Amino acid sequence: MLEIQSYGQDGYNYDSNAYTFALTYHSGTGSLKMYAMHPTEPAEPRGRPQYHMTQMRGYDLTDNLDSHLAGKRAYRNGRELAEKYRNAAIARANEKANEIHNSAPASSFTTEVTTLVSEASLGGSQSQTSFTTHQESETSMDELAPDVSPPAKRSTPKTHRSRRQKRNTGGLSAQQSSAASTAQSEQWSWANGAFQCFQGQTLVKSQDQTPPDVWVYFDQSWPGEGGKKWRRWLSATNQMEYR
Repeated sequence: MLEIQSYGQDGYNYDSNAYTFALTYHSGTGSLKMYAMHPTEPAEPRGRPQYHMTQMRGYDLTDNLDSHLAGKRAYRNGRELAEKYRNAAIARANEKANEIHNSAPASSFTTEVTTLVSEASLGGSQSQTSFTTHQESETSMDELAPDVSPPAKRSTPKTHRSRRQKRNTGGLSAQQSSAASTAQSEQWSWANGAFQCFQGQTLVKSQDQTPPDVWVYFDQSWPGEGGKKWRRWLSATNQMEYR
């Protein structure tokens, strides 16, 4: 949360306000406790931020109906308030990213993405994404051609030349097939509070930071983007794209 709120700034934004909440429940006593957490500046230069946890309320869910309902309301309201803070921080970060993109010079970096979605349901949806990334050259092949034509090459017997062409064609096809298979098996999605990378049905990577230059699927749609479920962060321009 602190990283999102401080996006595009020189340092972290410490305002002594709590934007994150936690609740604990003890099944033996039936007690539900609610806490608020906020960061403060490091105690030492170049140190890590300090985090403070303060109890807000406590409820005995096994006492009576009123106490039980009050605890459930506190739990629901805490989740909704935290979601409101998180969505507002993401919206501000996106605005800052767009400002950085608009002020940055044009780049020749391009990304070609082909997306195949296999399922899109709330109960454990899976998506497949294949992508190819390259950097285009600003100089054409015609500009690199020399002024003087090279000497003519000796002719090669047709039979030998045909055999070499067949061998080369077979090698290129195998390489292209292997690269396409690897790219199609890699999938990125946002689930359980992290960016997750799958190869087939196997989870191979989970991280907090947005992966660059790939489309990430979120089955509940990205906040504030009108129901769009796909997002991509372009590392070359710091721009966030949705669709």
